[in-house]
Amino acid sequence: MDDAIRVTLPGGRWVDRRRVTEAWLRPLVGADDAVLLDEVGRTPRPILATTILTRCLTRCGGPEPVDQQMMRSLTVGDREALLWQVRRLSIGDRLDATVTCADCGEKASIELTVNDLLHGTYGNWAPTFTEHIAGHRVEFRLPVGGDQERLSERHAADVDTTVNDLIAWCVIVVDGQSPTPGHLAATGGELAERMAVLDPQAETLLDTTCPACGATITATLDASAFLCEEIAQRSRYLFSEVHVLASTYHWSERDILAMTADRRHRYLDLIDEARVQERIGDRP
Repeated sequence: MDDAIRVTLPGGRWVDRRRVTEAWLRPLVGADDAVLLDEVGRTPRPILATTILTRCLTRCGGPEPVDQQMMRSLTVGDREALLWQVRRLSIGDRLDATVTCADCGEKASIELTVNDLLHGTYGNWAPTFTEHIAGHRVEFRLPVGGDQERLSERHAADVDTTVNDLIAWCVIVVDGQSPTPGHLAATGGELAERMAVLDPQAETLLDTTCPACGATITATLDASAFLCEEIAQRSRYLFSEVHVLASTYHWSERDILAMTADRRHRYLDLIDEARVQERIGDRP
């Protein structure tokens, strides 16, 4: 698409043994919002994230077409970075996050920009990593979107089980052999910390001070959750907008849903202005 822009991944894909960090994406349009509206609240967020990225990315590091499998193969950090870029392009750079104090229950607002949340290109990056952890030589990969989807389908809120499964999927070899449950138990905690260091974009932590009791509030900001909530809020009147634009300009639903929300709203503002002028002209 003509309105696709170039962005940089913090990690990147490996194409013909070459690291590529460039991707091109476009903003969400009405047709995307319509699809997502049907799924928000019913489909796990990692799967929704894959849907958003598959629809909005026009190219990702190589000549091959973007598909769901490619989006599932991206690391969690790369997916988070792309989702924030989609948000910036579709809704805007500035965002307001609300967090709740665990001590007193008071809510606090944090004003941010998407740029505040994005990491630069990682210096240390490879398809797999080999490190000495808890006395063992461990070869592992970083978690990817496909892992997130599997976890969302298998577990609800069991954090320990989720982390254990994720580690088991990501560890390739321990001390030159297939990992055993004992290996995973011995290396899991430290390995999870090491993964977070290697892919810091994967988790965004917000820190602020509670306005009521002064306690420190730490909260996780998830790009897919934040973006899907915003899509649901701004698209409540999507089909009413289609109705007004189609009735006024006689455009097809397909053409209207191909527009971004900003473009639709500009035409709706013109319609409102014309109606005001008509009412003024009708006055005796």
